[in-house]
Amino acid sequence: MAARPEITALREGADARAAIAQPGTYSTALLERAGDLIMVSVEATGADPDMRAATDMGTTATRQVQFALTERLNE
Repeated sequence: MAARPEITALREGADARAAIAQPGTYSTALLERAGDLIMVSVEATGADPDMRAATDMGTTATRQVQFALTERLNE
């Protein structure tokens, strides 16, 4: 997900403060479409090492986006 254009735009946009609202909007839309599927994937992490790896990658990518926004706000 980190490579999606809308996420890349958040990291690279000129106005960090304006970009803060975008992750919430994007996350809400994503969860409305795929929230149940995401939760099944998270729940499967205890039983399947591949699902665990995929979930960990998603968590890392989310943290990277949030960290990048935080760094930009600090500039």
